[in-house]
Amino acid sequence: LMVTLVLFDSRAPFDVVIDALPIAEVLDLEWDDFKPRGSTPLLDAIGRLIERLDGRADDEDQLVAIVTDGKENASSDYTSQSVRELIEARTEAGWTFLFLGANQDSFTTAGAMGMRRGNTRNFAASGSGTARAFGEVNSSVSAQRGRSSSERHELRHELLAERTAEDDVLD
Repeated sequence: LMVTLVLFDSRAPFDVVIDALPIAEVLDLEWDDFKPRGSTPLLDAIGRLIERLDGRADDEDQLVAIVTDGKENASSDYTSQSVRELIEARTEAGWTFLFLGANQDSFTTAGAMGMRRGNTRNFAASGSGTARAFGEVNSSVSAQRGRSSSERHELRHELLAERTAEDDVLD
């Protein structure tokens, strides 16, 4: 399993912190590594990440987890429609997208980008909400990795729905 971690904000719109590193080699990150700064170029970050991941081997399962504390307000290269087209094409090719957002209606935001409701959740903009959001991603990805290939494919649109109700704000 390879991990790529990209942080994004107006100061660093696409900061690749970890790039295709085996998960066993990923060092612990600190909460200070995730401090929100400035505005949110969400569409640009997603579009650039998808294009970066396109270069990976076709036989890899691609799971993209997006965790954001704010609404899109700073992208210049990608539109909601262009990101939607990228996500829909990759979803059709077998990719899985998770979206967890604070300070917004995550279901509307993710839906506009073509992401599935069963892989979308809201979280509280607090330390405990952020910790729970990351915990849900961890638990969902761990459960998915333990499944057979056919089970992963069958359940890939409901990973967060397995653990939390849609109206449950993670806090």
